[in-house]
Amino acid sequence: MTNRPLRIADCGLRISFFRKEGNSSLAVHAILPALVLLAATACLAQGQPAQVSPPRAGAEAVKADAQLVAEFKAGAAVGDRTDEQLQADADRVVKLLLASLADAGNSRYRRAQARADLERVCLRSLRPDDDRARRSVCKALAESLARDANCPAAIAGMAARMLQDYGGPECVEPLARMLAGAAPARRELARCTLEAIDVPAAGDKLRQALFAAIDQKWQVGLINSLGARQGAASVDWIARMLKDRDPAVACAAAAALGQIGNADAVGVLNDLRLLAAGELRLAICDALLTCADKAQAAGNKDAALTIWRKMYENTTEVKLVRIAALRAMVATQGQKAVGVVVGLLAGGDKAIRPVAMELAREIPGEPATRAFAELLGKAANDAAAVEIIDLLGARGDLVAREAILAKLREKGKWRDDVKGVLRQAVIRALGGVGTEADAMLLVRLAVQAGDAGAEDGKLARLSLRQLRGEQVNAALLAGLGENDPAVRREVIYALAERGAGEAATGLLALAADSDAGVRHAALDALARVGDERALPALVQWFCRAPTATEARACERALAGICQRTEAQDLAAASIAEAFAKADAKAKCALMQACGNLAGSKALETLAMGVADPNEIVQEAALKALAHSPEPGAADVLLKVARTAQRKDQKALALSGYIRLAQYLSLPADKKIWAYIQIMDLAQDPAQRKLAVKCLGDILSAGALTLALENLGNHELAAEAEAAACHIAAHIYETNPDEVVAAMRRVTGTTASSETLKEARRIQDLAQQVLDKRAATGGGKQ
Repeated sequence: MTNRPLRIADCGLRISFFRKEGNSSLAVHAILPALVLLAATACLAQGQPAQVSPPRAGAEAVKADAQLVAEFKAGAAVGDRTDEQLQADADRVVKLLLASLADAGNSRYRRAQARADLERVCLRSLRPDDDRARRSVCKALAESLARDANCPAAIAGMAARMLQDYGGPECVEPLARMLAGAAPARRELARCTLEAIDVPAAGDKLRQALFAAIDQKWQVGLINSLGARQGAASVDWIARMLKDRDPAVACAAAAALGQIGNADAVGVLNDLRLLAAGELRLAICDALLTCADKAQAAGNKDAALTIWRKMYENTTEVKLVRIAALRAMVATQGQKAVGVVVGLLAGGDKAIRPVAMELAREIPGEPATRAFAELLGKAANDAAAVEIIDLLGARGDLVAREAILAKLREKGKWRDDVKGVLRQAVIRALGGVGTEADAMLLVRLAVQAGDAGAEDGKLARLSLRQLRGEQVNAALLAGLGENDPAVRREVIYALAERGAGEAATGLLALAADSDAGVRHAALDALARVGDERALPALVQWFCRAPTATEARACERALAGICQRTEAQDLAAASIAEAFAKADAKAKCALMQACGNLAGSKALETLAMGVADPNEIVQEAALKALAHSPEPGAADVLLKVARTAQRKDQKALALSGYIRLAQYLSLPADKKIWAYIQIMDLAQDPAQRKLAVKCLGDILSAGALTLALENLGNHELAAEAEAAACHIAAHIYETNPDEVVAAMRRVTGTTASSETLKEARRIQDLAQQVLDKRAATGGGKQ
């Protein structure tokens, strides 16, 4: 072996310096003795004396750089350094951090760490008592950005964002050199950075660049930056660009002046607004609207109103601009804008009138309503009157009521000659401004409309439903005593539409009404507004109903009350009380109504029907139990299915039991038990098939076992296979063993190719679950 001094590299060692904040010095001191020891040990192992050199200058430089970066990250950069020393050290730190960013390559972790280090250095340089560290770091960053023309775009962009957040006057000169450069990307970077640095010198550099700019796109970018800075000193410079031949430049100048928004900018825009045309005119108007918004936000409401008024009053302005100005004026002035809107409504400007109508709806207060109501008497024609009436109705202020009704009255008498849209507008508006005094008026208007005026009738009924006031229903109830049957019917419809529960007593009194239409209307209304207290009276009404049609209406009313009432037990008690005194026909109707009730009392009442000696009543009770929402109804039906003497009763009870077993929310084990009972009791093949089919809705291993038991029954095989497949498809992940065994049985017995295909598919899925469990050791122990 050739004798030569042993180097550390010969030991197969690689050294990495992990620089961490505050620990770089400690890391170097800890590593160097270890290196010396390792080198000595390796030499002794080869029989050679240890020849260890002192640490090289490179290691000391790494240590010094790490210490320097740590000081800047910790915010301890100033110390005893002079301005020159601080700047030199900041230049070094920025160079190191940017180099780390460049060396990070595709490593997201290293890139994020380097970015975080640079952010920490900038952030910790901010000190309220000494700004030297921030100035030094930002100047170094700006100089590095301006000097390195080949800096990667990502790193340059990040450095620019740091300067936008932390930079000040010290950054302006380096960025100005970039601004004057030839590379478009670097110029844009400098422009955006100077735009964000809030010092006057940055604005000066941007204005100088604008003065020298030739390219239109570059001019637009500089104008946008000056507008974003909102500096008053830029107004004169930007104003020159308003007359540029390039529309993009001129429009950008208008937008920038709007962002600045001071009095000088408003003056420049107003001077050119009437002379401009096309796209520039719209841009100037939009800028003026922006200026007005800024003035209003600053509390200068008069200046904003002046801008809006000038734009609105100029009839040559674009319609959208005038509308925007008008809306802003009204929103700002509130009640003071009523006169303006009244003038617009009374004027002949058809372009603005629809907007004025919308604004009139938005201005609150009765004084505004009175002002608009006065316009109704001055309306030039029916069309204008209809617009005002609709406006007043939409506002809903009662002070407009008399003005609206005046259109239907003349010298205290009702006018019959008011037809068409004007009459409909009055009817429609009464829904918003009417009172209880107008309730019967609307009823009569609906009656007068008849078939020929179907639209008038619809509008009158709609307004009746919308009438406000605590006494409206009372006024309608008084109308139930009117002589005209048509009026009584219309009153009943109105009470039902308004949900007037207090009308139940009055409606029940109409059982003796001479008009069949009134009686039918009252029954329909009771179905909607009646409560459990009306049930006994309805039963009596049912018992003496003169026609089958009226009897069915009574049944619907009984069922409607039971479906809607919250007092389930009270309703059931009322039915039980009526049941004891009713005839067979009424008992059937009561059972049908009771079938909509839940609770123990309802179940007791239905049991009374099942025990009734009349077979028709028994059948009605069994049908009602089959549709009962009370779970206990299933037990009653099952008992009847087991004990009934007649086959038809058994079949009816069992059909009801099957239905409840299918639809009631019961635990899986109880449902399985229910189907076992059904299979034991069912005599009809259709019932057995239905039971097996419904078994497929119980997604449990027990239901799967029960379905498999019927595979050998030729009569039920198809339903059993379908049920087994349906259950297995839902439980193969939790019960793979049972599913694999079940699907093997199905594939071994089925005669259906589709069932065979489905069973094999489910079996494969379950087998995959088992294989996965076996592979992961998760199988059953």
